[in-house]
Amino acid sequence: MLKPLRTIGGILKMSIRPFVEELYAAHTAELKACPEFQALLDGSANREEYDRFIANVIRTHLRSPQFLAYLLAIAPPASQERVKHNLLEELGIEDEHAHPDLLKVLAKGAGLDHLLPELESLAQEMVRDGICQRLLFPTLRDQGLAMMLEVFSFEWMLSRTATSIANALQAHRQISREDLEWFTHHSELDIRHAEEALDTLDDYVDWYKIDLETAQTIAEMATRENLFIKRYFGELSLARQRGMVTE
Repeated sequence: MLKPLRTIGGILKMSIRPFVEELYAAHTAELKACPEFQALLDGSANREEYDRFIANVIRTHLRSPQFLAYLLAIAPPASQERVKHNLLEELGIEDEHAHPDLLKVLAKGAGLDHLLPELESLAQEMVRDGICQRLLFPTLRDQGLAMMLEVFSFEWMLSRTATSIANALQAHRQISREDLEWFTHHSELDIRHAEEALDTLDDYVDWYKIDLETAQTIAEMATRENLFIKRYFGELSLARQRGMVTE
C-alpha cells in the first residue's frame, strides 16, 4: 500500500491529511444520515427540536476563540500566520463581526435570546471541563494534536453542511437570512479554512516529529466518537434538565 506523501521544498514527506479527511468525511456522513439531522432539513422536526439544535450549536461554538487561541500557542512556525488569521476572524478583528456575536444574533433571531446567559455559562463550563478532564495522551504534543483534530473537524464539517442547515432554518423555522449569518459565513469561509487546517495538521506532525503511525493512532482516538452528533444532538437531556427547551 502506498504511503500518503506531500512535497515540502522538493522533499517528499509523509502526510496525515488523507487519513484525517477520511475520518472527517465518515463522521460528516453519519451526521447527515442521523434521523435528527434529516428531520431538521426536511421540516419534520418540531419547534422544540429546532430550538434545542440551535441552543446546542450556540453552546458548542460560543467559546471558539479560546480554543483557537490555544491552537495558536502550539502551532508550528509554518502555520502560525494562518492560525492567527483564523483567530482574528473569530474575534472580529479581521472580519466585520466576531463569530460569537453572530451566534448571539442567531439566538435573538430564533427568539432564544433569553437563553443566552445560560448558554454562555454552559459554553464556559465546556472549556473548564475540557481543561480539568484527565489527559488521554502522555505529552502536550500529542494532546495538542488531538485538540487540533477536534477543532478542525467542525470547520471541515460545517464547510459541507452549513448551507443546507441555514436553508432549513430559514424555510422551516422562519429565521431570517441576516440572523443566519453564522452558518452562511462558515459555509463560505470554512472551505478555505478546512483546507488550511489540513495543511496545519501536516505542519504540526512534521514540526513535532510525530511518526505517521502515532499520528494516525491519535487521530483515531480523538475521533473515537462522533462529536458532531454528540454536541448538536447527543446532549439534549442537559438542555432539557436546565429548562432550555421552548414550548
